[in-house]
Order: sequence, then C-alpha cells, then structure tokens
Amino acid sequence: MAYAEFSPSGRWLALSSDRGVELLDCESLRVESDLGVDPSGPAIWSPSEDELITYGIFSHICRWPTESKSDGTTLLGPPQPILLNPRMARLGADNQIPQHDGRFCHWQSDGRFLYFSDNRHGRVFRMEVATGKAEMLFELRGAYRLAVSPSGEMLALTSLPREDTTVWNVAQKQQLAHFPSCGNPTFTSDGRFLCVASRDEVVVFNTLDWAEVRRWTTDTVHPRHSTPLAAHPNGKLLAIAVSGNRVRLVDI
Repeated sequence: MAYAEFSPSGRWLALSSDRGVELLDCESLRVESDLGVDPSGPAIWSPSEDELITYGIFSHICRWPTESKSDGTTLLGPPQPILLNPRMARLGADNQIPQHDGRFCHWQSDGRFLYFSDNRHGRVFRMEVATGKAEMLFELRGAYRLAVSPSGEMLALTSLPREDTTVWNVAQKQQLAHFPSCGNPTFTSDGRFLCVASRDEVVVFNTLDWAEVRRWTTDTVHPRHSTPLAAHPNGKLLAIAVSGNRVRLVDI
C-alpha cells in the first residue's frame, strides 16, 4: 500500500495503491470493500466523514457519499466525478489523461471547501461542497501537493520539479512565504505552525511571522522526494518517516 487514511471516527482506514482503493474495517481488521477504481493517490475523508475522495491514473476526482445505517452498516457511493475540464470530458478525452502523480486534495477543516491541484495544467481549484461549484484559485507551474490552514485563510502549495513550497493568502491571492527545496506542507490543527520537509530535514515555522521554531535532521535521505510527515490532531505532535520503515514522534 502506498497511502493510508483513517476516517475521522477511526472506524475506517482507506488504503490506496496501484490496486486502487480498499476500505479496511478497523474493528474487524478486514477489508470490507474494494472500490474498483484504477491505481490511485491518497483517498481523503471529509471532516464529517460523509464523503470520501478518490482519484486515479485514468479517472476523475470522485466524491463517494457515505451513509451510516441504524444496523451498523455503511453505504458508500455511487461516485460523483468532479470534471476539471468539462469540454474535454464531453469529448470523452479528459478521463484518458494520466493525472495520478499530479492530483492532490485537501479538505478545509469545516468541510465547506475542497481544494485540489492539477499538476498537468498547473492549476489549483477550490470547490464549494454544498453547490459543487469549483473555481480556479491559482495558476502555478508544477502545482502538486497542497495543505490548507484550518481557517481556510492560507494555502501551502508545493510545486515540481524542485519541490519548492509557497504559502498564499487565499482571499487576497498574495504570497506570504516561500521555502525552497521543501515539500509535504502540513499545518497544525490550530493553524499556529506550518511544517515542511526536505529530503533530509523537517522544519517548523510560526505562521504569524514565519520565524523558524524547530528543525530536525532525519537519519535517512529520501532520494526522490521530501520526507513524509504528519501532524497529530492535538497540534503538539509530529510524525516523521525515518529509516528502517519506522516513524519518529517529536514534540512541535
């Protein structure tokens, strides 16, 4: 498996890989569903757990509605595609363009908006979940991974091929900070800090003045991408991928 994403309740674990997306029941530890999609990037749960987002090599970004039933079962689907290029979709061509390596999604913490990037065309979109209406926020060559601050005021965006990360004020479309040769941007749950990673270091910045707060050197150098990391929901703990298939937990 390439990616794993817990649902907000902790009931489900979405597993994404070249085999598509599978759902693991965390209580029984059994795979309960294979969504039947093509090789996929990380599946993303909505904050209220009423939707799952998937996207694959030859498939659109899809919204999978979920519904918990009184008997304890969960209904998932049918998927609803988000069309990045409606004209090409009408021609039957857009879904034939490989996009897996260049699509990443992130929910705003209140669930109002879904943000997603399109590396092939160098664009970043924001979709209002209630209406399904998407607007293009930025045009940035190599747009790749992204992270949204809890309030939705700031967007951290990594671009390729160098994995530079730029932070933007969403409303004003104004650049706030730039971190060269860093990727995997992650805001803490309180929005006070932004964590970024190079291939051998992890750095934490204060989002008020962008002053450096902490820095760690990892015990391994990732040859092709920045060090994987994740911030705990309590905003105080950071998980960093290190050598030997291990994860190091550090205080922010």
